[in-house]
Order: sequence, then structure tokens, then C-alpha cells
Amino acid sequence: MKKISVIRLFLMLFLLGNSSCKKWLGAQSDSDLFVSQALSERSGFSKALSGIYSQLGNASLYGREMEFGFMDVLTGYWQMNVQHLYYQDYNFNYQDNNVQQRIAAIWSGLYKTIRQCNIILAHIEAIKNDPYYDLIKGETLGLRAYLHLELLKLFGPVISQHGLDTPAIPYYDNDDRKLRPALTSRACLARIEADLQAAKVCLQQDPIISLGRTGNGNTLGAEYNTLIDRRGIHLNYYAVLALLARKSLWERNFTEAGQRAKDAIAQLEVSQAVRFVRPEDWLQNGELIDLRFSPENILGLYINQIQTLTRGYLSQPYTLDQILVPEYKQFLDKLYTSGTGSTDDLRFQLWRMDVNILKFNITPVGDNSHEVQLINLPELYFIAAESQLDSNLEQALHYLNVVRANRQLPAISYNDALNRAQVSEMLLDEVRREYIGEGYLFSYYKHLNHPIYRISESVMPSEQVFVFPKPLEESIFYNPS
Repeated sequence: MKKISVIRLFLMLFLLGNSSCKKWLGAQSDSDLFVSQALSERSGFSKALSGIYSQLGNASLYGREMEFGFMDVLTGYWQMNVQHLYYQDYNFNYQDNNVQQRIAAIWSGLYKTIRQCNIILAHIEAIKNDPYYDLIKGETLGLRAYLHLELLKLFGPVISQHGLDTPAIPYYDNDDRKLRPALTSRACLARIEADLQAAKVCLQQDPIISLGRTGNGNTLGAEYNTLIDRRGIHLNYYAVLALLARKSLWERNFTEAGQRAKDAIAQLEVSQAVRFVRPEDWLQNGELIDLRFSPENILGLYINQIQTLTRGYLSQPYTLDQILVPEYKQFLDKLYTSGTGSTDDLRFQLWRMDVNILKFNITPVGDNSHEVQLINLPELYFIAAESQLDSNLEQALHYLNVVRANRQLPAISYNDALNRAQVSEMLLDEVRREYIGEGYLFSYYKHLNHPIYRISESVMPSEQVFVFPKPLEESIFYNPS
């Protein structure tokens, strides 16, 4: 049954990738009549959601640039030379034409998926009496909040330096094409909070709670329903809890962020719907599989073509102007050979940054190898740890040590001589080790307003580095396909 369901999911994603399917939710082809017909029953909404996830898997978004590509080039993870296609990106030359195109594609791509969310929500009452109404509505509200928070993190101001009342980004919460002015960070975060709280209410009965992230709620003989299969690759209940914690962290409400992270941790400890990786997850019949630790994904994105998207960058055949090789010698090596690091680290042992990076070696064994990480379990522990930095360093180390224990690292012992800056740096080192190739570190540096470590010299924090220039807002609605 699972094999059949996966095949059907593949077919659905393939069909939604056709231009005609893109257009029925696109900015130029969503006539009221056509959309109303398409979104008149559950199957239409299910296909629309699958189309959103398919679009998020494009190379310009989480298929490459917002993961191991552009976003991680900025952090200095990869070796770089003047001939490399990312050389200008590496040097934060946001005026370069190619860099501008990458940034514009992120801006327009995320806002277009937000518009698709709004089209779904504008028509959701058509299936008010459907048993999956709440699941669809909650998932879509959560996606809208998630995508706006992603945009705020990249295009909004450095909140730690400029506060919450500086203009940030527009927030789109209906399906018209009227341009919106930029809201302040405070107002934008308030809308994100409202969407997440509404999503949380809708997702109280999310199947992930009882079935786990990979469970299939379909029964033999019943019509297949993508909504209840592998909830870990849908915006689910636990993803909403994690996003509430992430939102509070970016709002710099550390007490609330910590409490929300701890609440999510406590619920997951009970349900085990999402858990830390075990040896049987990454080793099967002597073969290394699932090196990206998908059991830890609170929200993963299934990308069927991930091998194609990494080819030439992280897997053969390589070309010298685009290959991404870890900047290990004399830079990343210090994360594993000094301080709180160790070459016994599970991540080092499996990913082998000293040779190349095996983390993205995709095997055909199972579906999990095709997942891209959007929110993972360690982030909750990192948020909980950061929330304790000003009040209880011993507790901060406790949460940090939970992640370390699951990475085969010894606990960091607390002593009275430790200060906030030292523990904060230990936390940053763990984040740097955890998220190579995941597009996470740049925004974490921005959140801290911290220098970006590089092999030569650190890049000092500034608005010019941390705030991406906003493209023309009209690109939100223009869709030439």
C-alpha cells in the first residue's frame, strides 16, 4: 500500500509540474470561475497544496539556493575561487546581476506561493463540511505564516539593532493583486502569530500525532488521500509549534520562545512522532542511507528530483566553476578538532567534510533520502538553550548537551567560571556543525548580529550584509509561464 501511495504522489507532483497545472493557480490565469471550479472539492485543494510544495522544491528555492546553494555560500561553508559562479555571492555583491536574479527569485518565488495559499484560503469554505476541512485550512495557514517568516528573516531589518518598529516586508493575507506596503517587523510578526494560532486550532487532530511523521493514514481499499500520508512532509501540528517558538525568538521574546520550544519538546517526547536519528536510520545492510537525518525533520520537503538538483554541485559529474567543496582545512576543521568539537562527532563521521561531503549522496533506498530539511528537532533544543543564556547557563548547557549526546559527543560540563559569551559561542559552534548544507546558518548569524566566520577574516555584521535588497514588488504577481 505504501509503495502504491508513493507512486501516486509522484504522479501528482509530476502533473502539477506541467505548465497548465501551474497556470490554474498562477497569477495570470486564476479567473474567478476557473478557480471556483477547480477548488470546489477536496481533491482540488489537495492538488493545490501539492503544487505549492512542488514549487518550493524548485532550484531557485529549497531545491538548491535556499539550502546548500546561495544561502550557504554566504556563510563560508564552501571553497571559493574567482571563476566560481557563486564568487560574487560569496563576496556579498548584491548589485551583481546574477546575484540580483537569485535574490529576486527567492522574493518572487516565496510570495507567489503565498498567493497560492491565499487562493486556497479564499475558497476553503466550499468544503466546510468535508472531514478534512480543518486539516487543509490549518496546513495552508501554517504555510502562509512560515513563508512570511522566511521572507522577514532575509529581507527584514536586523531586529537586534533596529528594533521591531522598522519597516520590514509586506504581509499578504488575501487573494487580490493589490500591492501592500511594508509592515514593521512587529506588525508582520503579529500576523504570523495570528496565522499560526489559527493553524494550531485547526490541526489539533493532525494524524502526525498518532501516526508519526512517516505514517500512512490511508486504509486498504479506500481512495488514496495524500493529506494523511507522511505528514512530516506537510506543514503539520508540530511544525506549527516549532514555528511559534521560532517566531518568538525572532521577536526577541526569549522567555516565550524558550517556553514554546520546551512545550514542543515535551509533546514530541511523548508521541515520538519526530525523534533523534538512530543507527538503523542511516545504516541498512551495511549501506549508508538517509544521511540528512530525516527522522528529525519536523517539517521536510519531498523533492523527487533532488539528485538532479545536487548534480554538479555536490555530486558528480563536477564542473570546477560550480562544485561546492567544504572549506575544511584550516577553517571547518577547527569545529571538529578543537574547543567543544571532536572527530567522533556523528556528523563528521557520516558526512566527511574533510574529503568532500557525503551528506547529499542520495541512495534509492526509501523515500526519506529525498527529503529536504525545513525545520528540524535540534532547532527546538537550540532555541531552548538560547532562551536560558541570560538566566540559567547550566540549563542552557543541558539543552545543548541533549543534541550533543545524539551526535556522539560528550556533555559540556557546567562550572561557575563559564559566562554568557562562552556558552553562546558553544551554541553557535553546534549550530555551525549541525546545519551545513541546510541554508540555516546565515539567518542565525543575522539573528545574533554576529560576524560571519570565514577562512581568511570574519565578515563584520551590517545591514549591507544581512538585509537582502527588495526587488520590484510587481514581480510577486507577474507569471510569464
